[in-house]
Amino acid sequence: LPSFGFGSDEDQEVVLWHSHNEFIRLEARGGSPPNNQPIKLPRERIKGALRNIFVRQTLKDDPTPLFSEVDLKVLGRYLEEGFEKASPDQDLTFAIESWHKGFFGLKTNKIITGRLFYLNKQLNLIFGSLMRDGPMHEGYGELSARNPDPRINPYVPGLRAIRVKMDAIISTAPNSGVFRAATNRPDWLVFLPKALE
Repeated sequence: LPSFGFGSDEDQEVVLWHSHNEFIRLEARGGSPPNNQPIKLPRERIKGALRNIFVRQTLKDDPTPLFSEVDLKVLGRYLEEGFEKASPDQDLTFAIESWHKGFFGLKTNKIITGRLFYLNKQLNLIFGSLMRDGPMHEGYGELSARNPDPRINPYVPGLRAIRVKMDAIISTAPNSGVFRAATNRPDWLVFLPKALE
């Protein structure tokens, strides 16, 4: 299998948080140029930036926050820690199982994965899985920790090299300082310094 920067360097992988198949970790940078890290990003700023991301299944649906407050609490704490530890050759990656309202108001678990790095005074977030069915719907797919194919492994973080087809539509709050990295990469968001205030 080709290497997409997922687990390519065992020495650079550092697990910051782990729960079943969920994780937040440092791993080898998934592309170039080197990142501007380590950096101090307070958790409240990280959480504030992530609150600007909304999701919907179809264009007819109302946007809802992508991350719950529980998700933000975990992500804020360990991403803050990770950015302080990260070298220029490391990205932060995460996989969480988030709970969202489904049909008839019932909550279902969805998998959200991503890759983050700080470059040119901007926080970058590339999604891998976005709202893919979680384990309660037998949405595990191939869970080999070393399988870098995001079409098979729903817990593979986003990749700089290739765009992964998403199962939902991302939107951001108006005038939030969050924008898409490129028109052909709806999975890649860039947060200006304004979004981290």
